[in-house]
Amino acid sequence: MSWRTGVMVLTALAVLGCEIDAETRAANDKKVGHFAAGAVRVDVDHGLAAIRVADGKIRDLHVAAPTITIRVQGPINELALTNLAPDDAVDRLL
Repeated sequence: MSWRTGVMVLTALAVLGCEIDAETRAANDKKVGHFAAGAVRVDVDHGLAAIRVADGKIRDLHVAAPTITIRVQGPINELALTNLAPDDAVDRLL
C-alpha cells in the first residue's frame, strides 16, 4: 500500500468515526448544563457550563460564559467553578 492510499484510508476512517447524526447531537446538546441524581438537581441556564461528574457526583462546573445562572436543588456541600476569568465574580446561587 502506498503512503497516499494509507492517508486516504485513515482519513475515511476518521470521517466515519466522527459522524454523529443530527438527532443524537441535538439530544446531547440539551443535556449540557443539567444534572440530576437522587435528591440533587443542578441546572445551568442555556447550558453555559458543562457539569462534570465523577462517580455519580458533581466534580465541577466548567463555565463557558462571563455570566451564568445556576439553580441548585437538594443537598450539595460544595460546588467548584472552573474556567473563570480573573474578573469574574459569583454573586449568588438560586
